[in-house]
Formats: sequence, C-alpha cells, structure tokens
Amino acid sequence: QYQNWKKGRCIHNNFYFQPEFESLGKWYRQLMGESIGKEKKGITPIVSIGSVDHHSMVQLYWGGSQDKTTEIIYAKKSQDCFVPQEALFPTLSNTKGKNTSEIVSAIRKGTALAYKKQMEPFFEIEFDEINTYEMGGYMQCKMLEIMYLAKLLGVNAFDQPQVELYKIETKKILAK
Repeated sequence: QYQNWKKGRCIHNNFYFQPEFESLGKWYRQLMGESIGKEKKGITPIVSIGSVDHHSMVQLYWGGSQDKTTEIIYAKKSQDCFVPQEALFPTLSNTKGKNTSEIVSAIRKGTALAYKKQMEPFFEIEFDEINTYEMGGYMQCKMLEIMYLAKLLGVNAFDQPQVELYKIETKKILAK
C-alpha cells in the first residue's frame, strides 16, 4: 500500500466477495481512516461488496482516475444454494445447476483477470471459510499492517486529533 500511495494511489478499495464480510470491511475502513489519516497524509479506505458493486463501482475503478489499489477478499467456502437445472433466462444458461459458491467464484476470478488486463494494482486474500478464527487472524494482520503503514507515513497510529475537534465544538454547542 505504501508503494502505491507514493505513486499517487491514495484510495484503498477492500472488495469483499461475500456480503457476510461487509461489517469487517467497515471495521477496516474505520481502523485505516482514524489511524493514518493525519498530517494531510493518508489513504482513503472504501468498501465494495461483489457482486453488488460491480456495475456501479467497477466502471469507476477502471474507467476513472487511476488513484486506487484494490484488495479482493473472499472465502472458499460459504453458504450455498443451487440455481435450478432449467435455464429460466437464456443469457444466464451457464449458471444452471451451479451453486452460489461456484458462481461467486467465477465472478471473482473474472474480476481478478480483468484487473490484470486493466493493469490496475490489486491483490487477493483467501479465507478457507467465514468463521471467527479466520476473521480474527485477518483483523490481527490488518492491525499490524496499519501500525507499519503509519510508521512509513510518519504519523502516530494511536491518536485522533481531528476527531477531538468536532467533540470540542459539539460540547460548546450543547453547553449553550
């Protein structure tokens, strides 16, 4: 992330491929924002959910300014349901009889291949499955990553001086 930040890529997109990861993404967004957004430095964290954000956001990621780095996060195993054997929609005939994990995996792989073709920086993190053990390990790695990134950026990861500004102003307003 630091090397990409030095190249002007100041937006970090966490692209989660299971909706169960959305809260984890929001946790990371808070961690990164409050830990390294200081002294007019920082990386803006955003959260995308595949395939919900594909049409709206991927167009921007690849067609807009080249200021983003993407981290694709997914689990090999997740809850499944099956698509019926009969093709209800001719354009979706390739999905008939497949389970949702297979479909989401194909979308994720297609997305990664398209990132490569677009020559946009990205990397992938794979969970074996969605559980507290895997998420805890991910969170621990991310906390260490942020501490190291703050050190490289020359900011203190453990304070939040700008947050205090709105608290002071709010207290003044409420005291009236």
